[in-house]
Amino acid sequence: MPAEDTLRTWLQDTDWLMQALRCARLLRLGSWCIGAGAVRNVVWERLHGRRLDVDLLADIDLAHHSPQRTAPDDDACLARQLRAALPLPWEVVNQAFVHRWPGARPGRRPHADLAAALASWPETATAVGAWLDARDRLHLVAPHGVEDLMAGVLRKSPGVDPALFERRLQEKAFLTRWPGLRQAARG
Repeated sequence: MPAEDTLRTWLQDTDWLMQALRCARLLRLGSWCIGAGAVRNVVWERLHGRRLDVDLLADIDLAHHSPQRTAPDDDACLARQLRAALPLPWEVVNQAFVHRWPGARPGRRPHADLAAALASWPETATAVGAWLDARDRLHLVAPHGVEDLMAGVLRKSPGVDPALFERRLQEKAFLTRWPGLRQAARG
């Protein structure tokens, strides 16, 4: 079975994630996904013979690309709506404006779309998101593919500062929590 099909099956088999996807769909954002740890950790737990309990997540990342939503508190408002509908640790970020964040590289340009935003996330395995269409079909946003995620490979996303990648490996303790992962050769 292709890696994308296996990933879809694993995500669809995760009840809390499917509930979260259905809840997020109600916001009617044009371009969105749930990604980062909410997807990555489901897979890495499965690779280690475990199932991910939602209580083990620091947050559920809802990424969206909505250049027309310019109010400074839009994301906080969306997160409150989500928490009211489904009490989970939601974090909502409009990827259209992350180039303006404090600490962003000077001269950084806005992301053209959601896939371009995910492509800038630190690890290729983290840069995977899922969303549901109106017919309950699960779609993936995976600008670097899903192979590293499904194989348990830690690899820096292209263009990401190597020091940031290394710092995240230490801070997140990926190899401690999931000892079956392997770090890709530096290159």
